[in-house]
Amino acid sequence: MAVLGKVLLSLLVTFAALLAVYMSAYAFSVPSSLLQAGQVALLLVAALVIGLVWRLPPQWLLPLLLIVGGLALLLLKQGGGF
Repeated sequence: MAVLGKVLLSLLVTFAALLAVYMSAYAFSVPSSLLQAGQVALLLVAALVIGLVWRLPPQWLLPLLLIVGGLALLLLKQGGGF
């Protein structure tokens, strides 16, 4: 069960990061080089979070699933996804 939760959380973090990168592409007032650096930094942070997910004990999975799920829903709402 813990492996399934870690896989789900990893996919959710990946989804939230890619959605944030997609939404940041519409930041027209930001210089292109700064925007690309921010997108790369965001993807690196997402990769670090996924690495951390696989090192944490199973009791952290439920709170993290709720936090990342809420963040993903907030990003979807801000992007007009629902």
